[in-house]
Amino acid sequence: MNTSSGDYAFADRDGVVIIPGDMAEAVCSRAEELIGTENLVRKAILEGVDPVEAYLQYGKF
Repeated sequence: MNTSSGDYAFADRDGVVIIPGDMAEAVCSRAEELIGTENLVRKAILEGVDPVEAYLQYGKF
């Protein structure tokens, strides 16, 4: 595994993800968008929306 100074490393017992420093802002922005969508799906399901319908509405599980 090759890393450079300024890279970001995220790890847990399941694996490691290395994000090149020059891509970190774009990767974090996209991750935040996906988390927001997942939260909308979760909220809809908790409010009684069928999970398949929630998926069709937001495009994510």
